[in-house]
Amino acid sequence: MPVIIGNEGLELVVNTFDISESGAYIPLWPIRPREPRSTLAAFEPGRVFKIFLDLKSAARIQCEGVVVRHSEGNGAYPAGIGVQFKNLSWADRRAIARYAEQQAQAA
Repeated sequence: MPVIIGNEGLELVVNTFDISESGAYIPLWPIRPREPRSTLAAFEPGRVFKIFLDLKSAARIQCEGVVVRHSEGNGAYPAGIGVQFKNLSWADRRAIARYAEQQAQAA
């Protein structure tokens, strides 16, 4: 799923590798617009930032993301950051859960 990360006045567009109603795993590459790899790599656990989720069928969901882990990658998982969603309404959580279920069925 495409997500937009608000980072000090810039908006970084990335695709999630994995998503659930409580959070997502976001790879370090590719990022649009092109940013140095260190942009997301510098997001250490505890970092809070704005995140916008594009569910296609629903309005764009805005919330805060908190980095809960930073990974160099392992097997099928690329290097990236684990993000926990904060300040989501129950309706937004349900919309994300439905989206994740639809994506799993399509795979």
